[in-house]
Amino acid sequence: TKKDSATTVGILSRPEIRQMDLIIGPLYPASSKLVSSYAYQHKINMVNPLSYNYEVIGGNPMSFLFKPTLETQAKAAALYASETFKENPSAIILYGTTAKDSILAYTYKKIAEENGLEVSYMKKSESDKAAQLLNFLTESETNELGVEVPVVTPGHIFITMTDELVVANAISAIEIRGDKLPVIALEDWLDLRFVSYEQLERLQIKFIAPNYINYEKEAVESFKEKYINA
Repeated sequence: TKKDSATTVGILSRPEIRQMDLIIGPLYPASSKLVSSYAYQHKINMVNPLSYNYEVIGGNPMSFLFKPTLETQAKAAALYASETFKENPSAIILYGTTAKDSILAYTYKKIAEENGLEVSYMKKSESDKAAQLLNFLTESETNELGVEVPVVTPGHIFITMTDELVVANAISAIEIRGDKLPVIALEDWLDLRFVSYEQLERLQIKFIAPNYINYEKEAVESFKEKYINA
């Protein structure tokens, strides 16, 4: 489409396009709206392979996202947390300054609270104040037995931020605490250069991972077989 509406219109004017069973893309808003209208008119399924934004498909029943929306991701994570952390239902949400962060954080909060969790603390943080995160999570006090214990003791933390400095401070804080505080984060952490898989596994970090595919799953094997034999 060359990111151009006129080019897109030219493609859609070709007679063979009406015979298509599926359109993948376009990736850019202006072209996508044109193709969405065309797909709806001619009853052709279309899939956006990259976007997480529900507005891309709008109310078009012929239009689909390949990846789950941010709202769906946050809902799934919150439902997982409500089942996993029942013994200590207190949760902390730390999120960044982007629209994506806000959608994830507030959807998570809503679903978590609807399912029995209590969000005791929710804070928007900027990457240049990452040290504050370390201090917040590692602050300690002396209990009645004279033992230093963390001031903050939630059942788990939900972190939407993927900035390297923020992640570094979060991981450092968990290691300093030594109590394996459960963390739910985004799969982007797996791509950070300074973090090893062994470290993440040792700390038992949980990830929202919409890009993950279990190729040994029966449903995946069945789909592959049907696709190849079609």
